Amino acid sequence: MTKKRQDMSLSEAAKDQLTSVETSLSDLDKFVEELERVDYDQVTSQLGPEDKARLDLTILYAVNSLYWMLQRSQGNDPQKHGIRGEIERIRERMVQLKQVQDRAKRPRLDTPATERIVRHELNLQKKKKMKTAKEENWENERKEGES
Repeated sequence: MTKKRQDMSLSEAAKDQLTSVETSLSDLDKFVEELERVDYDQVTSQLGPEDKARLDLTILYAVNSLYWMLQRSQGNDPQKHGIRGEIERIRERMVQLKQVQDRAKRPRLDTPATERIVRHELNLQKKKKMKTAKEENWENERKEGES
């Protein structure tokens, strides 16, 4: 009797999972239909190069991920398929794009201001050395005068 209950609960769990998958696929189908209505050239013409690259990479990653899931659902091992290399290539490009964006956000060195600061500090050091030399000469002259 316990085994029969486990079989029934397993079948109910499987039904719930299938219902969930069916709902997700239906939502995905609606989303793809909406995307097909959007004019790609019109959208990308308003974007800068980095935003366009991010959009293209996102679309590529989504399509390849869907293909990965299709392979899995058909019982194929996507690890042995070429799709794995494509997904890795897209991830590498995403990392490169992130590096470009981070490079743009880095603080920049204000070269003229840096030159002024260095020049000022060098002049201060030079004045201190000159002052020290004058003080030594004055002290030496005073000692000579006292002797």
